[in-house]
Amino acid sequence: MLQNKINKFLSFFYAFLSGLKIDLVGKLGFGDLIAVIYSLFTIQNWRKYYRKFPDIKRIHYSLALFLVIQIISDLYNDSGFSNMIRGCSNIIMAALVIIYLTQVLFRTFSALPLIFIGFALSGIIFVADIVKDHEVSINDMGFFKFRLVPILNNLLFAGILFMNSIKKIKPKTIAYIFIFFGLFCIAFDARSNGMFFFFSGFIVLNETILKRFTLKKSVWILPFFIVVFQCLYSLYVAGVLSGSIKSEQTKTQLARVSDPYNPFYLLAAGRVEMFSSIAAIGDKPILGHGSWAKDLGGRYNMITASAAQNEDNFYYKFEMEGDKDLIIPTHSILTGAWVSGGIVAFFTVLYILYIYLKKVVLLLKINFFRKSLYFPLITFFTLNIIWTFFFSPLQELKSTIPLPLVLTIVLFEKFRILKNRKYKKYI
Repeated sequence: MLQNKINKFLSFFYAFLSGLKIDLVGKLGFGDLIAVIYSLFTIQNWRKYYRKFPDIKRIHYSLALFLVIQIISDLYNDSGFSNMIRGCSNIIMAALVIIYLTQVLFRTFSALPLIFIGFALSGIIFVADIVKDHEVSINDMGFFKFRLVPILNNLLFAGILFMNSIKKIKPKTIAYIFIFFGLFCIAFDARSNGMFFFFSGFIVLNETILKRFTLKKSVWILPFFIVVFQCLYSLYVAGVLSGSIKSEQTKTQLARVSDPYNPFYLLAAGRVEMFSSIAAIGDKPILGHGSWAKDLGGRYNMITASAAQNEDNFYYKFEMEGDKDLIIPTHSILTGAWVSGGIVAFFTVLYILYIYLKKVVLLLKINFFRKSLYFPLITFFTLNIIWTFFFSPLQELKSTIPLPLVLTIVLFEKFRILKNRKYKKYI
């Protein structure tokens, strides 16, 4: 009982203090320090959790290989001690946060809503750091996307869990909430977040189709989903271009593409760092460029600026400041790992994504999981984690990835071992 209270207390402050940053081998949240101290003081229990959760052991081994390769790459590229420490600390912190959350959630699963509450309060109170990190002002549309959306997401998750503890909520009810909230986010320029919620709700509402989904049936089902997506996307683009949907960022990106109604063009316009990443990978595919690799001469930043049709601003800034602060731009965990550590590093993080997706598939095969409130939550996290691996910076490996990764692994174990008469208290 006392241990559960301690775990709940630490879980809340781990999340709450995540927004309070200190400059220690890069930006480190005070919440990360809680995870480090807890993990190191319970290191004798790691083997027990490795036996209980073999996937956690595999993830740790994969991160250990990533760490070794990253050190070799940094030494080969002469990255410098400071950059090497920053790159390696990201990997080490990911491993420690993962084992910390595994221990806490398995022993005290009721701490989960407190984690969401902690993240929400962190976003509210430590807003200055968030605004500074994303270079937005309160008057910008980006303020909603970078500050309010994470707060609302976490409040929504916590609210669902708390309401379910009072009265059981059906997955379809959550699905309708997700669809409404998704449309709300899209209307306020938080495209990807809104898309994840919308399609999570759509998938849950069509759970029967998902359960009977086979490769043979996909020939008929997938074209239908593609047509529905294209219709909804076209309505969104038309709304942005006409001004009925206020989204200056999207409107600017659409103006740069030849066919605004092609979703792949908008994706490319919004993730221009992908072009520089591919060029950097082509130059050093085996060992990569090292941690926080400097872009000497500004070649890779020029590729990004050219893709964004922003060459003039880049040239002006380059003439004024030179290349002393330029690093190779990457905006993907997968390509970021390849750029910094080479091809082996790429496959280590790809393997972690594979472990996660495999566990999700196994979890979806459990019938009473699909009847629980965790079905829509895991559906959302799955879409979000796929997007994060492909289109979010490598630093997200220690911040965004651990919670959904551990939650899915722990949920699978709980739903696998619990009998029908016992599992109700968890759903």
